[in-house]
Order: sequence, then structure tokens, then C-alpha cells
Amino acid sequence: MDGHDGGRRELIRVAAAFTLLSVARHTVGKADMSTEAKWSQTTFSQVKRIVEALRLAGEPFPLDDATRVLHLLSDQADSTAAELTRILDRYTVIRVKLDPHGVGDASPGGCDFQLRELGWRNFLVRVDNPAKVVGPLFLAGRRVLPEGDLQSSIHDSHVLGNDERQAVKSSPDVNYDLGRDPSQWLGFRFGLATLLKDGLEGAAVEYQLLQLYSQAGGQNTASIVVGLAALPGAHRSTGRSFTKTFTSTPPSRVALSIKDSDGEGATASLLITDLAGRVYPAPAHRIEPDLGYQWHVYRADGESIRLPAGHYKIAYSRGPEYLKGEQDLMVPSAGEPMSLPVKLERWIDPPRLGWYPGEPHIHAEGQEFGNVSKLGLTPETMIRQVRGEALAVGSILIWTGGYYYQKQFLTGHVYEPTYELPFLQVQQANNTSLSPVPAPHDRESLIRYDVEQAAFPSNRFGHPILLRVKTHDFPGAPGVYDWPSWNLPILQWAKTQGAVCGYAHCGLSMSVDSVELPNYEIPVLDGLGANECLVDITHGVVDFMAGGEPPPVADLNVWYHLLNSGFAVPMIGETDFPVGSGTRVIGTVRTYVGLGSAPRGDTGYNAWTEGIKAGRLYFGDGRSHLIDLRANDHPIGTGAITLPKPGRVVLSANVGAWLQDTPADPDSDPRTIGFAHWHIERARLGTSHKVPLEVVSNGRVVERREILADGQLRPISMTIDVQHSSWIALRILPSVHSAPIIVSVGGKPVRASRRSAQWCLECIEVLWHKHSWRIRESERGAAEAAWNHARNTYRTIASECAVD
Repeated sequence: MDGHDGGRRELIRVAAAFTLLSVARHTVGKADMSTEAKWSQTTFSQVKRIVEALRLAGEPFPLDDATRVLHLLSDQADSTAAELTRILDRYTVIRVKLDPHGVGDASPGGCDFQLRELGWRNFLVRVDNPAKVVGPLFLAGRRVLPEGDLQSSIHDSHVLGNDERQAVKSSPDVNYDLGRDPSQWLGFRFGLATLLKDGLEGAAVEYQLLQLYSQAGGQNTASIVVGLAALPGAHRSTGRSFTKTFTSTPPSRVALSIKDSDGEGATASLLITDLAGRVYPAPAHRIEPDLGYQWHVYRADGESIRLPAGHYKIAYSRGPEYLKGEQDLMVPSAGEPMSLPVKLERWIDPPRLGWYPGEPHIHAEGQEFGNVSKLGLTPETMIRQVRGEALAVGSILIWTGGYYYQKQFLTGHVYEPTYELPFLQVQQANNTSLSPVPAPHDRESLIRYDVEQAAFPSNRFGHPILLRVKTHDFPGAPGVYDWPSWNLPILQWAKTQGAVCGYAHCGLSMSVDSVELPNYEIPVLDGLGANECLVDITHGVVDFMAGGEPPPVADLNVWYHLLNSGFAVPMIGETDFPVGSGTRVIGTVRTYVGLGSAPRGDTGYNAWTEGIKAGRLYFGDGRSHLIDLRANDHPIGTGAITLPKPGRVVLSANVGAWLQDTPADPDSDPRTIGFAHWHIERARLGTSHKVPLEVVSNGRVVERREILADGQLRPISMTIDVQHSSWIALRILPSVHSAPIIVSVGGKPVRASRRSAQWCLECIEVLWHKHSWRIRESERGAAEAAWNHARNTYRTIASECAVD
């Protein structure tokens, strides 16, 4: 069934015929089906549902056959089964007879065996099922690949082969573990989304809808076997298969014109679906830079994409600072060149105001599906992700997964893009057509490779992020499993290189029952979050904390307690892509750093990371912004302000937020972190268009305003009484949070809460009792001395606090 032969008029006429059928069904009596055992009521019902599903998907039967089938379905006389069989056979790709165990005997049907290159066609499968077995079908065979849901990323360093200690070469065609054989050109899936029931229903004759996807053009052969999916794997190949050659009609090349709001060319995210909701390019057949665990692909102005004839929805975006757009695209006939103009529209432009978004926690880890190399994605893939989300900076963090391969990219410098496809020979074998083209806005994005100490021997003490390292060869450690078994020595060594250091996903070990901020429940500390950060921060080697993955209260609680204890480190937003969020490198939270000029090259990366260290930043989901926060006209991130005695502090900022008119489901993307992730919709006040802007001082809300989230940037000013040395920040929770501004009264340090210092002390005791056994005996003495230093520090801080 080629779904666009008759155009829209055919769709309307078939719809009218189907409406008449629905009316007629109320007046036609039930036929006695006992004389036609093979065509039960179930079979007629299945065919009716298939006709309707194809119509709704925009791929109906040709008009004459559709009209006749609908008429026969309304009759359901004994004589109709034979005629229906003859008509349906013209669209049947496989006839299969199942034995009582579900093993299939497959043979070719009477269809035209025409496919669409890089696209889908729908066919019928006739199932003779004398034993009336039930359950979903499977299809298998040579050169056949199932097209299912998005593929998951993997996070297992042993799977990734990291017991090897030798460096992996970077040749584009060797030393790669092929994640998928490109000769698997034929994709398939049964049913049509939610329009049809899943599997056999127990009739003697049944029809199933089979969708076939062709990754290849021209003539290609596949061997096919069909059976019951419940069969044990060892028996799935016992059915009789058949071999058939298919011919694929060529797609059209769609030239892309992708312009940013200033009219300059840019890279953007495109989500391409047809009327049946199927995604293009088909995720299971993708090779990087297109990823099989993302619905969308990234394309630049001047590039192109190939699509078969059809009706498509194109959804486009470029990060949360842009409005999402959507448009229709009609590709009328095979091989006809097309063009697609995309005009991006910003609702806010932080870089124009001097605030540059970045993502300090991205991974290029190896993936199980959708890529060629399981050792990790290439830099050209990673920088495309960063450009497509309008990030100024992306820090690609190597870890033990794919470590020896990815380490070649940790040069101590910003990556210089080449605009080359990775694994060219495999790309050609897989019939991919992307030809990378520079876009003007590409120059505004950079990536640099740095490190997360994840799955190293110190793993359970938390995951330090080491930004701006020059080398990652720890003295005396020939392999990743020879590194120190706790983190402080690593951080001290990184600091000698001028690195900016912090802890990743701090809240992962900090979740408790309380939702108060701050709260004083002691977490179990069995995750991979802040953990040893509570010790190391007393040694002066922690420049920042990172959060945004778990519930906001888990991140913020530990941060607030440390701020209350006088440790004025900022928190930054992170994604942990693709582990924390497989959808986009923006994930849930990004980091905005204030700079005098756009970050370019090594100098720009250094300035951006120095901005993190100074706390000249805010972090959030990109749907609300805190621009140019000042206290007594003292800019954030330029040191503490001093008051000789208690007094007032005037906070000022330009605040903007955007909510769409109709409340949206913040969990609409199934690959986000559910209730845990930051999203401005969670801050919406009822069904209004407002969100609460709060001033936080020493962890407590001391002022609150309601802000209209209409996308406009507005100045705000609030006056706060400060009685003793304090930290102050702005937030719209859970959407955006500023770094703290320190107000020193009478030259004294912040000692905001005795209970906070005591909480930190109790946490490091739990950590020692639970995990100290993981520290090597040769390192245990130094670790115990470090813990004792931290214990004494928190006790001293508690004794200096005038406030409980």
C-alpha cells in the first residue's frame, strides 16, 4: 500500500466510505459464520481495524479496493471471505502457517515487494493458525533488523573493554567493535502504534499489519522467517523461511535552510515524523552523528536530509532559550528535490547580555546501539550536539567507559572541528547521506575534553569533575584501576595543573524523606553523589558542586548546609548526558556564566571555567533567567561585599521566565528523569502565568515576588536586612538558582547555622563507617588524617556559630 498515490481526495473518499460502513453496521444482522470456519468474527474485525488504521495514518488502500473491502466487511456473508482473501493478497507480503507450538512455515505473499528507500511501507501478513495460538509475532532472518523503541545507553566499563591498558588507535576504519552490521538493511515492526491490538487473537485465520523499512536503495535480498514471539530463542530459527528480493524506490533530497533569529545559519534539532508517528531517520538504523537513543537529529544550515514521498511533521528547536516550532512538509514524489526553510525564534538571548550557557558534564561514552564504536562517540558527534542546543561551551568528560580510546582527545586544548563524518566506509555501506557543512553560528560553540573520576577505584566516594586538566596520567598509575582509592589525592594533584575541580551529581546520595530546605535528616550516603566532597571541601580543593539530576531538594540541601558553614562554593547545572538524560545535552539543567566577551578557543574556555570558580553564574532549566544579579550594585562573582555593621542590602537583577499558555506536562518526554528533574512548570502558580521569585538568605526564604512568565526581561529590586555575615541568592524553584553572594558583616566569616555544621559532621562519620573499608590499606592512614581534619573543621565552625 503506497500511501500517497491517490492524494488527499482519496483519503476523504475512503473516510466517507468508512463512515457509511459504521452506520450500516447498526442495521446488518450477524451472519452465521459456522460455514466459514477460517473467517471468524475476529478476522473480519481485524481487517476492519487495519483499514481504519491505514486511513488514519495517511496510507490507505487504493480507493477501488478500499471501497470494495469496506462493502464486503459490511456484508460478512459466507461468500465474502474468498473475495476478501483475493483482494488482501495483493497487499500481503508474507503468508505463514503456524503449528501448535507457534513455529511458522513462511512463504511470499502476492504484493509488489516494492519498498521506499529510507522509509516505510505497510503490508499484510496472513496467518493460518489452525491451533489458534495467541500472542505477538516475531520476524527474523538474514539482513533483518527490528525497529523498536529508542535504544538505551549503557554505563558499564567492563562491557566497554576497559581492562585493556594499551592505547586504542584512532584510525577511522580499524580497532572498532561494530555495534551493528550495516548489511542489516531491512527494518520491521508489527502493528501501527496504538491503533491495532498487539498479536494474534486466537482465530483460525488472522491478518497482521507489518511495517517494512528499507535502509538501502535499489534491489536487495533478505531471508525471512515468522513465528510466535513466545518461542524460546533456540526454536525461533526452526520455522521455514523464504528469500525474497525487494526493490526500493529512491527518496527525495530535502535541502535545509536553518536560520537563527538573527538570520544567520545555525545547527538545530529536527524531529521528523510521518502521520503514523514514525521517526525519520529510523533510529535503529542510525550511525553517529545521528544517535539511536534520540528521537531527533541535528542538522545545520546548508545540509540536507533524504525522505521518501509522504506527509511529515517537522518539529524544530535549539535549546530552551528558543520557542519550539513545527511545520508540515509534503514530499510529493520519489526523487524530486525539495527544500525546507526553518526559521528559529528566541524568546531570550542571554549571550547577547553577556551570559553564556554551557554544559560542564557531557559524556561520549560507548553505546550499545546506534553507533559504530562502542568505545565512545567522536568529537565531531559531540560538538554537533552542543551546537544544536545553542551551548557556548561543552565539557566532554572521559571516564573509565571507553577510557583508553577517548583519552586521545584530552589534549589540554579546545577541540578544532574538521566537519568530517566518522567511520566513512561504514557510513557508505549504511547508505547514510549526511555531508557536514559549517554554519555561521557554529563558531559560537566549543568543546573541550576533561575528566570525571567515575568508576575509578575511588568511585563510591563520589565523582570529582576535573575541568581544565592538562594531562590525566596520575603518577605511578599505569591503568585506571591503579588510581587512588579515595579522591583527595586526585583533587590535590589536579589542582597542581591549574584545574577547576568539583563534585558531580551531588544529590545522588543525599535523598531523604523530607522536602524541606534545609533539612537535617542524615542520608544513607550509598550513592555516587557529594560524599567525600564534605571532607575535601575543608582542604580547599573543591571549586564547585554540580547538580540538576535528582530531586532539587537533594542537591540544594547539601549545598545549603555547606554554604551555612562558610564554604562559599557555587553550584553549577549539569546534564550527565547521556547517562542522566539520553535526550539532549541540555538534559535538565545548564550553567550560565557571565563574561565580558564570548568564549572562543582555549582563552575562552579558561575564562568560562574561571567564571565557575568565581561564582559568576546562575544555573537552571533555561526557561527562566537571573541576569546581572547585584548586591548594593556589587556584581555577583566578584567577591564578598562588606558591611561594617548590620544593615540593609539592595538586590537587583533582570529576571525573565517563559511559560506556554497551556500548562504542559514536565514529564512529557519519557526519557527525562520523571518527577526528579528541574522544570519551570513545577513552579507555575496554579494555572496562572506566574512563578515565584524568592530571595534565599542562609537557606531560608526572606523575600518573595510573583513574576509574570511571559518571556519579558524585567528589572527587579528588593531590600534585605542583614544582621550577621550571610550568603544570599535568588531562585525560582525548581527552574533557576543563582550562585551565592557573600555579605560579610564586621569582617566575620559566614557562620549561619550550628545545626548545618553538625549535619556535615554527622554525614562524614556515616561516610567513614560505611565506606572506609574501600580505601586501600596503604592509603588508609592519610585518609583517616584527612577525615580528622574535616571533623575538627566542622566542630570549630559549629562552636563559632551564634545561630543554631
